[in-house]
Amino acid sequence: MSKRPNILLIFTDEQSADAMSCAGNVEISTPAMDRLAADSIRFERAYCAAPSCAPARNSLHTGRMPHQVEFNDDNRIANPEETLGRILSKAGYDCYYAGNRAFAVTEDPDICGYQPLSPKGDDITAQRSAEFLQARGRSQSENPFFLVSSFINPHNIYQWARDQDTYLGDVEERPIHDCPILPPNHHMAPFTPQCVKAYLGGHSPAYAAPQPIDDPNWWRRYRNAYFRMIEMVDAQIGIVLDALRDSGQYDDTLVLFISDHGDCAGAHQWLWKNVLYEEALKVPFVLKPPSGNEAGLSNLFVSTGLDILPTFCDYAETDPPAGLQGRSLRPLVEGSKEAEDSWRRQLVVVTDRHDYGMVGRAAFEDNMKYVIYEWGRYREQLFDLQTDPGEMVDLASSSRFTPDLVRIRSFLREWCAETGDYFKHVPKGNNPALY
Repeated sequence: MSKRPNILLIFTDEQSADAMSCAGNVEISTPAMDRLAADSIRFERAYCAAPSCAPARNSLHTGRMPHQVEFNDDNRIANPEETLGRILSKAGYDCYYAGNRAFAVTEDPDICGYQPLSPKGDDITAQRSAEFLQARGRSQSENPFFLVSSFINPHNIYQWARDQDTYLGDVEERPIHDCPILPPNHHMAPFTPQCVKAYLGGHSPAYAAPQPIDDPNWWRRYRNAYFRMIEMVDAQIGIVLDALRDSGQYDDTLVLFISDHGDCAGAHQWLWKNVLYEEALKVPFVLKPPSGNEAGLSNLFVSTGLDILPTFCDYAETDPPAGLQGRSLRPLVEGSKEAEDSWRRQLVVVTDRHDYGMVGRAAFEDNMKYVIYEWGRYREQLFDLQTDPGEMVDLASSSRFTPDLVRIRSFLREWCAETGDYFKHVPKGNNPALY
């Protein structure tokens, strides 16, 4: 392309990577997401920086892990000039934000870099985003645009589970025999960490009353509501993408569809997020480049917290802030074998919910996943995600896997030291985990 592309970032909130029909999920229909994926690179191993809304979004907008983001006394990001909106605004992009913010930066356009398009609410987010794209197509503006369309669904599965109004539209209730089946890893595995069980036992108000953990039909209804909410937001996303196509700007626009984090949706009998299970950590990551590139799948590790900012800066032809760990995905999208061969084989995700007693780290190396929590029995786990994607067989309980355990422990300790992570709870030595 002879000119820099427009950039459209579409968010959902709390959508797991497999909650799309294009990802092979037969319990859901997501035509808008599927149509975009047909023109895109879909990264199948994309992980959030943290399975919680604000930390995940703060990372995305800064390109830094949550513990690296500095805050002022008013709990706002201390260096707003190094956030995504300000960076692209300074680079000559017209930056706009529609919908749900949920990250720690002021709403002042001079500070955040974004002109507001709509308040929180999925209908109005889709409407105002579409109106903007249609008007922009007619305007023949000299500057490229950066638009964030940030939706709430399916986050309000929280409200549904508490028998509260989701305020985003009626959720279709289906007869129980038409509800989704339970996932193969629905039951808690042996060696479930004590802190995970303690959270469930100590936070029953977060659940619907009475606590439904032993009722499989309640979980099927939960999964039905969750998938229906995703279908609702898929329709809203379709409105935005149709406006982009109808305005004549689709081929000139870099489009990224993601979610901030996932939802366990009954896996391990767990609701929502905060925990280090795959369903809470893996998210959709569908990247449509400007015209002239083929679509496909990638199984390389991608971090929504680290890699989006460098990628957008690359396409915007501007330098990202110094010292970031993330890398631009543009060489991968454009088929660079060198970039693919040198891409990361390791990744870390954090959870720091001190208020819930849920503090831990997940470290990935190829197909191996290591999990360590701050406290409790069975706080250390090891899984082979290739043979055990549901994380039901904890290899840390066997001395046969001690070499893998020790190697990934070492990587995580080094990573914590290099990134200034306060987490100091990774065991040392060559002994297997204490069980």
